[in-house]
Amino acid sequence: ESYLMAATLMSVTCIAVSNCPAMVDLICPECGGDAWHLPSEALWAVGYSVVFQTIVGYCAQAWALRYAESSLVALYATTQPIFATGLSCALLLLGINPNGSLAWPGPEMGGAVFIAIGLLVTTVPNGLRGCPVRLD
Repeated sequence: ESYLMAATLMSVTCIAVSNCPAMVDLICPECGGDAWHLPSEALWAVGYSVVFQTIVGYCAQAWALRYAESSLVALYATTQPIFATGLSCALLLLGINPNGSLAWPGPEMGGAVFIAIGLLVTTVPNGLRGCPVRLD
């Protein structure tokens, strides 16, 4: 049920945003107002994303839930974007940038702060109630 609701909300948001030129320009300034334009060079990246990040990723999480505690699997799944960004930065520092496809993180990395706060709230005993938190 939750996946169906999430898919519905994402679809509605996608349609609403793609039909509002101001939002398309805000989210994708290099799209030139065409929210559905996909350069042919990007097809391999989209295919990789669909196969590995989606299908293999969900299967790996389902497999991990059989053999690890759900809190550990959730922690891993939540921190993946932060580690992926760290790996990209490490590759850039080492001068490894195949076809110029990697870029330094921008202001969107501010989301990492919210990921960290969410992890603290859900994993620290008693959440953030009764701060300072005692880790006995």
